[in-house]
Amino acid sequence: MIALLAIRQVTAAVGPSGPEFEAASQTQTTIAFVVFNLPLMLFSVVAGVLSDRLSKRTVIVAFKIVEVMLMGAGTVALWNDPTGGWPALVVLGAMGIQSAFFSPAKYGILPELLPYEQLSMGNGLLKMWTFLAIIAGTTAGGLFLGLSSASPWLA
Repeated sequence: MIALLAIRQVTAAVGPSGPEFEAASQTQTTIAFVVFNLPLMLFSVVAGVLSDRLSKRTVIVAFKIVEVMLMGAGTVALWNDPTGGWPALVVLGAMGIQSAFFSPAKYGILPELLPYEQLSMGNGLLKMWTFLAIIAGTTAGGLFLGLSSASPWLA
C-alpha cells in the first residue's frame, strides 16, 4: 500500500502517463522496496542467532505482538498523512526488521513441532501458505486502498 500511495502521489504531481510518470513511479516503488528489504537483510543474521538462543515460541509471540503494534502505528501514520509520507516509510522499515526476526523462528520451530517424517510436508505447507498470504495481502492492499480512496488508514 505504501508503494501504491507513493505512485498515487506521483500521478497527482506529474500526471498518469509519460516518461516522467514512469521514472517517478519506479523511483517511489524502489524506495519502498529498499526501505522494507534493507532492514530485513541487515537484521537477518542477528535474528537467526536470537532464534537459536531463545525459545522460538517466545520469539514468535513477541514479534507477532510487535507486528500488531506496528500495524497500529501504520494506521495512525496513514490517518495523520493519507499520502503516506515518511511516517509510513518508517513503519514499513520497522516491518522489515520485524520480518527479519520472525522468519527464522517461524521456520525453526517446525522440527520442534513435527515428527521427522512430516517435516518436509510441514515445511512445504508453511512456505505455500506464506506465499499465498503475501499474494493475497498484496492484492487486498491494492483493492482496499482503492475502496478507501481518501482514507487509506481504513484499508
